[in-house]
Amino acid sequence: MPDININGIPVKFPFPEPYVPQINYMSKVIESLKTSKNAVLESPTGTGKTLSLLCATLGWVENEKQMQQRCDEIDEADGASLSAMFEDENGACCDLNQIPLIIYASRTHSQLKQAMDELKRSEYKYVKAGLIASREQLCIHPKLTGKTNADKMTMCRSLVQKKKCEYKERLDSPLIYPILKSHENQILDIEELGNIGNKYKCCPYYLSKEMNKKPEIIFMPYNYLLDPKIRNANQIDLKNAVVIFDEAHNVEKVCEQSASTFITSTQIDTAIGNIDHAINKLNESGSRDIPIEIVRRLHTTIKALKEYFDDLTLTRTPINPTGSTTHPGDFIHSILKTVDIDDENVNCTIE
Repeated sequence: MPDININGIPVKFPFPEPYVPQINYMSKVIESLKTSKNAVLESPTGTGKTLSLLCATLGWVENEKQMQQRCDEIDEADGASLSAMFEDENGACCDLNQIPLIIYASRTHSQLKQAMDELKRSEYKYVKAGLIASREQLCIHPKLTGKTNADKMTMCRSLVQKKKCEYKERLDSPLIYPILKSHENQILDIEELGNIGNKYKCCPYYLSKEMNKKPEIIFMPYNYLLDPKIRNANQIDLKNAVVIFDEAHNVEKVCEQSASTFITSTQIDTAIGNIDHAINKLNESGSRDIPIEIVRRLHTTIKALKEYFDDLTLTRTPINPTGSTTHPGDFIHSILKTVDIDDENVNCTIE
């Protein structure tokens, strides 16, 4: 299939004559990439948005790689002419030192699978692709089945550290290397990683990490990008990266969830019980390493917080069956102040 020219960029498209909406969409994608500007793009359902997005982006990356190759072939003595050869449309010298990583984010793994399937059907199915997913989706260890993601993470790390996870140990075995080699150029979604893990009894989670080394495009859920803790834990570097948010109307909700903290009545009851236990232990031991007055004050504060929430009246309606209400972010400060938690006493220290 011959390449089509979109804004001066050769793009491999799987159909000989793209529809006008597809050409317009790819044109805007490439314009955004060439000018390093953000873009909010919308296309009607059924117009091949994902395919157009992937082909345009990877076509631009392919062009950047070819320019880099040409740059590398120029002798150092000819460096003075380099900026003239590789100026962008604004006359600025292009930075060809690094080829950008494409980060493709969507809300769910099923949406990511659809995008990866589109990539497999495109002319760019040869690119090195990676996938970031959690142990919740990828762990196949029978002892961790049914555990929460937090428990899986803790138990997995313990087993791996003690070299007691046979699935991780098998992945590190030289015998598995030919198997990994045979899959290194494949685009593997969660289901396919799981199938490989089950077939060869090796860990799909750590297999995905092996597959993520030096990818050209990497797929991940929104929260891996939007939550700083998750982003840092996965060592996701946004420098020199092209970030694509597919189905971007969901981003706001994910940002809210990432910045939210939930406190349940059960957690408050547990905290009160733990403080009661600490007070009893301090009374029994007679220890004054921790001033008991501070612990009692904390006990009073937490009980007051519980009473505040217990006294809340929720007005439930057919439209709002939970009776929930929304307030500005600083409303939490007024709640805490009613139980004597404010800037003046929150930094109470134990000497």
